[in-house]
Amino acid sequence: RRHTAIKAADEPAHYFRMMKQLTLLGYFTSEIGATRALRYWGARRASAQLTEPQGGADEAVFGRTVEVEREDGRRQVFRIVGEDEADPKAGSVSYVSPLARALLGKRVGDVVAVNSAEVEIVGVR
Repeated sequence: RRHTAIKAADEPAHYFRMMKQLTLLGYFTSEIGATRALRYWGARRASAQLTEPQGGADEAVFGRTVEVEREDGRRQVFRIVGEDEADPKAGSVSYVSPLARALLGKRVGDVVAVNSAEVEIVGVR
């Protein structure tokens, strides 16, 4: 798994959303649940590695931001990130998601099928 590094001084917003969801599900009602969650997060954070996007400048790869145009003309922008960072509402998708898997390795101008629809890659940065 590839992860981007997280600054020690500030926690990402998705971390707090995850913790809130786990709290609502009752995961932290026991000391064991809370300890397990903190141990898991600590291990994930300790093993995170900063990676630079590989591939050509116009290629959709892990860490890059990809702009797509849908069949109806709407444009959307997504950044391809690790599983722990994914937040589709904020514009980041996990590299294992159907959308990212369809985009990975493609270039500007390519058309890809995603969930029975086609999108064209119009930009990569």
